[in-house]
Amino acid sequence: MHRLCCIVAAWTWIGVISVQPPAGSVSEAAGVQELTKLETVWNDAHLRGDAAALDRLWAEDLTVAVPAMPVLTKKDSLAIWRSGRVRFDRYETSDVAVRLYGDSAVVTGRLQRSRTINGRAMDDDWRFTKTYVRRAGAWQVVAFHASPAAQDGATTDGLLARVDHLVYATPDLQLGIDTLEKALGIRAAAGGQHPGRGTRNALIALGPASYIEIIGPDPDQPKPDGPRPFGIDGLNAPRLMAWAAKGQDLDQLAADARRRGVALGDVTPGSRRRPDGVVLAWRYTDPRTVVADGLVPFFIDWGATPHPATAAAGGATLVALRAEHPDPARVQTMLDALRLDLRVLRGDRPALIAAVSCPRGRVEVR
Repeated sequence: MHRLCCIVAAWTWIGVISVQPPAGSVSEAAGVQELTKLETVWNDAHLRGDAAALDRLWAEDLTVAVPAMPVLTKKDSLAIWRSGRVRFDRYETSDVAVRLYGDSAVVTGRLQRSRTINGRAMDDDWRFTKTYVRRAGAWQVVAFHASPAAQDGATTDGLLARVDHLVYATPDLQLGIDTLEKALGIRAAAGGQHPGRGTRNALIALGPASYIEIIGPDPDQPKPDGPRPFGIDGLNAPRLMAWAAKGQDLDQLAADARRRGVALGDVTPGSRRRPDGVVLAWRYTDPRTVVADGLVPFFIDWGATPHPATAAAGGATLVALRAEHPDPARVQTMLDALRLDLRVLRGDRPALIAAVSCPRGRVEVR
């Protein structure tokens, strides 16, 4: 699975910052003012990439926790900066709040940045929390944490309510099951065969009406005449390849999408038999019509069929979903036309990234 390769913290030397200790509101206001200046310096330092300044400003016990990265120490962070592999073209903060607690301070806000790492351009849109400590009269940063920001005017809950399932395609079904079990701590429940398509699946519930589908070749079926769906035949490792959104009146939905410039697949029926003999039947916009490299979903309506999540392995919850694409504006326009609040950032290749709460903690699946 593709990994985001970046660290998040950068500060620069501005001399010894000292807040004098007279008690009262004047002292607090002075401290907030100086920390506000540090925030401006911080942003400028990212654009300059001054590793020597970072060495002076980071506390020895610094920890950095950001999406898709292990927790980093000061040593880890400096090593990445000194390698010269990371360059920032944009580093902007907004909605910044500074709160002073004696010799400690907390700064929160929104961070939007564009970076190049190993020649690949990427964008980040995060909510951050920084912790400063004043030692020997000088402020140092001891902790930085960031997580993906929700889109303006959209709620993560609104998007997640639209997700029916995520498609985790794999060149070998057992490999996909084992990979997700290792990542999430949950063993997927057997799903069933897709007759005529040469595939079989296994399921992990992500909520009462959503799940992740692990889909791969079915060794008990002959090889189909055409390619298997979701690019399975060309995969070397499991990955999220597509997603399905909940839909009703699919013929009208597909017609409306065409009028808005989004060509979904033809509406077609599908079915499979569960291990307990129950036949599941559905209608969907054919997922073999791939739109925006799978970042624009196909739509599915289960009708009167029991939702597959009810028979899937439990213990996981989908908490966030985002996407990356080399042309994010084009993909975002299509998603907006379908009134889907999936956030798309620039990345070197198309990718879906799901944040899942599970027995292993919060885990990102790509």
